[in-house]
Amino acid sequence: ERYLFLVVHELDEETQGTVVINIVVFADLVITVHQKPVRSVSTVISRLQRLPSKVVASADWIAYALVDSITDIFVTYAGMVEKEVDSVDDLVLLLPAHERNDALERIRKARRLVGSLKAVLTPRRELLLSLTVKDASTQLIRPTMQAYLRDVLDHVNSVLQKMETARDTLTSAQSNYLAKISVELAISADQTNRTMRKVGLASVIFMPLTLISGVFGMNINLPFQTGTERSTETLDPFWIMMGIFGAF
Repeated sequence: ERYLFLVVHELDEETQGTVVINIVVFADLVITVHQKPVRSVSTVISRLQRLPSKVVASADWIAYALVDSITDIFVTYAGMVEKEVDSVDDLVLLLPAHERNDALERIRKARRLVGSLKAVLTPRRELLLSLTVKDASTQLIRPTMQAYLRDVLDHVNSVLQKMETARDTLTSAQSNYLAKISVELAISADQTNRTMRKVGLASVIFMPLTLISGVFGMNINLPFQTGTERSTETLDPFWIMMGIFGAF
């Protein structure tokens, strides 16, 4: 008997991971296999229970409803990720210095979320493309259901495009963050240079005074020193001290 075997991933809202759902579609039967209860299956069962008693859902409609429900979960989650990316982009230039590590951590987490969504939805797009093409592998999917699946495919493509934009936004936010750090470092370096110039200017001003006070404070005979008991003493010690200073 002909059948379709589909493997899709559903978001696990508790662990922020994914749950693998195996879907086997027969002509009049759909079987799902998964390790834990999933929201998509419960949603489809609720929809089936609300159908009028005379309406019998076909197997391809149930398969479509499962894929659509799983995709809707990712669409909602992608909207949350997109808001987080926009928030990071807005705050990256406004956060004070003591919250810089938090900004980098948020950028890292947002980039990881975007990457995980793309990793899950890219195979989903390939799956939907194969189900919406009229070939032997989709004989169990009627043309009317293929139209519905193309609508799901449009949702997946829209989310992938938003994730591409989100990735570019995060790259721009990180570049802006690094540029802000560079500007702040340049400003700090300029302030340090100005301070050092003031210190150097003060050193130039006080250096001659220090030299004069040091020379005339020596306890030896000095040139041009007259009217003292040492005026007739030799100047050899003075020139020896000057020689030592000059050597160093």
